[in-house]
Amino acid sequence: MMASVSYESGVKAFDDAFTIIEDGLVRGSVPFSSPRYAAHMSFETSMPAIVGWILTVLFNPNNVSTTYA
Repeated sequence: MMASVSYESGVKAFDDAFTIIEDGLVRGSVPFSSPRYAAHMSFETSMPAIVGWILTVLFNPNNVSTTYA
């Protein structure tokens, strides 16, 4: 089945369509995954906030537990 011409042409058509959609998303997307992106709703992910979070996580800031690692 996977060696058939119709399967290969379907996979090629899907790959072409996926590439077109992917290119459009890459050109028009906002870099939400970047911690340096500071926008209206995600401004709290600034670099000082990330550094503070990393330093705080090292000290186990659990308000319920009194054990320290």
